[in-house]
Parts: sequence; structure tokens; C-alpha cells
Amino acid sequence: MQTSPQSTLITKKRNLIPWRHWKMIILASSGGGLDYFDFVVYAIFARYISIQFFPTADPNTSILLTFAVFMIGFFCRPVGGMVLGHFGDRYGRKSVFIYSLLGMSLSTLAIGVLPTYATWGIWATILLVFCRIVQGLSVGGEMSNAQAYVVESAPHRASFVSGLALCFVNSGVLLATVVNYVLQSWLTPSDIGSFGWRIPFLIGGALGFVAMFMRSTMQETPEFQAIKATASAAPLIEIFKHYRGQLVVGIGTSAIVGTFNGLLFAFMPYYLTNILKYSGTDVAKALNAALLTISVVMLLVAWLGDRLPKQWIMRLGAAAMLVLALPFFNALAGHSTDLLTLFMLVGLVGALPIGIYSILLGDMFPTRVRFSGSAFGNNIGVGIVGGVAPLLATWLISVTGFQAVPAIYLMLVCLLTVVSTFWLPRYLGQILR
Repeated sequence: MQTSPQSTLITKKRNLIPWRHWKMIILASSGGGLDYFDFVVYAIFARYISIQFFPTADPNTSILLTFAVFMIGFFCRPVGGMVLGHFGDRYGRKSVFIYSLLGMSLSTLAIGVLPTYATWGIWATILLVFCRIVQGLSVGGEMSNAQAYVVESAPHRASFVSGLALCFVNSGVLLATVVNYVLQSWLTPSDIGSFGWRIPFLIGGALGFVAMFMRSTMQETPEFQAIKATASAAPLIEIFKHYRGQLVVGIGTSAIVGTFNGLLFAFMPYYLTNILKYSGTDVAKALNAALLTISVVMLLVAWLGDRLPKQWIMRLGAAAMLVLALPFFNALAGHSTDLLTLFMLVGLVGALPIGIYSILLGDMFPTRVRFSGSAFGNNIGVGIVGGVAPLLATWLISVTGFQAVPAIYLMLVCLLTVVSTFWLPRYLGQILR
């Protein structure tokens, strides 16, 4: 059956995204980058924070406590996703953007000026934990709201714009690693430990307020406006009642992304410098190379997601990571491969699941519960399963003495994701329905 030129023209016009929608997509996505910049700098500078807020006789105990507080932020993400998701599905996406960014900006600035344990004692540690809780609650709703917003603004290009939003998130992580590289290059380790670690938190907090002002011009998505009069009164109850299968598959699908990111961006700076004794500047260069590779390749992956079965892309990425995880960690531990080359390869493999997972979550839930459903699946998979990765990896190395043992946890999560992909075709297709 041939397609007429007129129908082809209509299809092309339908797939074009108006400039006003592009503007809203960029504003929605950029805030996620700042949120993750604020969230990730804590992990990057964990070894300095451990000395300032968790002084103990054993440095390993201090870093374990620091990663435990990092994990608390992740454990708060599901709560933030449930609360903000309720308001986002009930009243609209726009207002949630302002409140999530406000909470993240205030808590990040607070960490940047917080007195240390030497000055305020245990109260300094308690306030640090409180700031991490606020960060976790804020970021728990930010990314899922941004994903819901962009796919509802351009439903016929949902995979690509979803990947674009994640690319902005990566830009925030990239900015964090660039700041780390600059500080490692310009300041001595003692200067970073004394005051330099505060600089990224001050930068992140200030940029957050700028982004919040820019977001004040955003409009509601066309799809939510269409169902606003009949919006779900209790979206969380609705997804637990009618979408339990989607929640389970969503958790399994997103778990690989959380574990990969947790190990790469939160665990690697400490692991490579303190355990494997790589130089700080070499580590910063390698992480930047991985991020740049991910950011470029994931856009191609997201573009393919509008043209190929999405579950195939996720399955391929999870299977590749499953096979390569142990050789990667063995190569790191043995100093047998150039660090920059190794991390570019890691970025290439990691871009496959990262570039496609978000659209998979959004496409399993209808508009009326999309924010809450994707937030719950994302925050359990990415937040809980991935959030424990740095702490668990550090503890496993200290117990077993096997420097490549984090690969075992990553492989188990990859296997979970591979299995989950076989249930995806049953639930996908909600965005265009």
C-alpha cells in the first residue's frame, strides 16, 4: 500500500516541533542538569567531606559514613517523587519545577557554607544530613517531571526529546567533573580539603536560582491541559491499583542506569585515587571523556528510539555491560589499559541504556499518572538500587580485598535489566495512545 505525498507531508509536519515547544523543552531539561550537578559534586568531593564532617581514626570508616549520607539522599528520592508526582499529576507540571529547583538550590548553598565538625561538632554532621535529605526530595521529582514535560510537549519525537533532556542532565554532571578538574589543577590537595570543596556547592546553588527565574516563563504541557479537568485525584493510589506490572518492569529497567551512574560518578573518584592510586587529574580527564562520549552517543540512541523497538536497544546495552563489567574492573585494578581509552569505551556502552531508559518509563504510563508512575519506577531503580552502589562497593572491597568486586554487583543488576526488557512490549505505547 503506497503512501500519498499529501499524507507524507502531514506526517512530516506533525513530527516538527514548534520553536515555542523547543524553548519549553530546553528550560525543562536544563534544570535537571543543575540538579544533578548539585547532587554529584557531593560524591566527587566525598573524600574531603569525610574529613570535615566525619573525622575518625580510620579513614575507611570516614568514607563509608560519607557514602552512607550520599545514600540517604538517594533513599529520599522515592519520597520526593511520590509527593511531587502527586502535585504534578494533580495540578500540573509547571509549579513542581519551581519548588524542586528551589529546594535543591537552597540545600546546595547551605552545604557550601556549612561549618565543619571541628567548629560545630555533631550539629554540623546533622545539618549536612538534613541538606542531603532536602536534595534527595528535590531531585526525586525533578527528572521525572522534566521527562513527562518534554514527551508531552513533543509526543511524536518523544524518544529524541527525552534523550535531549538526559543529555542536559549529563551536562550538569560534566560541569561537576570539569569543576573538579579545574580545582585539582589549580589548588593543592590541602587547599581543596580546606576550602576548595565548597566552591562547586556555591556555584551550583547560584546557578539554580538563575534557572528558577528562567523557568518562571514556562507554560503547561498541551497534553496535561487536555486532561486537567479530569486529572487523577490520587495518582499514586491509581498506579498501585492499575499499573503494578509497569512499576516492577520500570524498576528493573532503570536499575542499570542508577548502578552505572553510581559506580562511575560517585564511586570512581574515590576508588581510582584512594584505592588504585591513579592521579586526581588523570581521573578527572577520564571521567570527562566518559561523559562527553555518553552525551554524544546517547543522542544518537534516543534518535534511534523513535525508529527502532526501544526494548532491543536497552537489551543490547544491558547485555554488553554484563559481559564487559568484570574485564573493565580487572583492567582498572591491573593498570593494564590507558585510563582515557577505557573510559571512552565505558561511555560508549553506557550510552545505550542511558539514552533509552527514560522514554521507556514515560511510555508505560498514560498522561494522568505519567509523572507519578515514572518517578516511582525511576527513583526505586535509579535511587535505591543505584544509590547503594558506592557504599556497597566500598564495603565489599574492604571485606574481600578483591579490588574488582564492584563488577559483581553491576553484573547482577545488568541481568535484572535484561530480564525486564522481555516484559516491555506488553506495556509500551502510552504516549501516542
